[in-house]
Amino acid sequence: MPSRTDFAGGYGLTTQAVDRCIDTYLVDPAQRHDPRFAPVLSDALAVLRPTVLVSAGCDSLHDDAHVLLQHLRASGVPVDEHVTLRPARLHVALTPTTPSR
Repeated sequence: MPSRTDFAGGYGLTTQAVDRCIDTYLVDPAQRHDPRFAPVLSDALAVLRPTVLVSAGCDSLHDDAHVLLQHLRASGVPVDEHVTLRPARLHVALTPTTPSR
């Protein structure tokens, strides 16, 4: 997807960081298709609950969010809201800056 190339480095969430997270999180590569891990890669979206989808403009996962939105709606999953943060926002803009209490 273009955003994975356009924002692969220097925008907070790099391609290497995404790959490292996936390799760390998954025990079995077959889990990549489990909607609890990566809904955008799944054909079984109808099992998901209603969704609020947020993406950032300068995010390597920006295009994934738009594809996911289309797949969720096509599968009948209610999407309450799809918010794209301002074009200059980074993926890290979604990270809390202070601990929650």
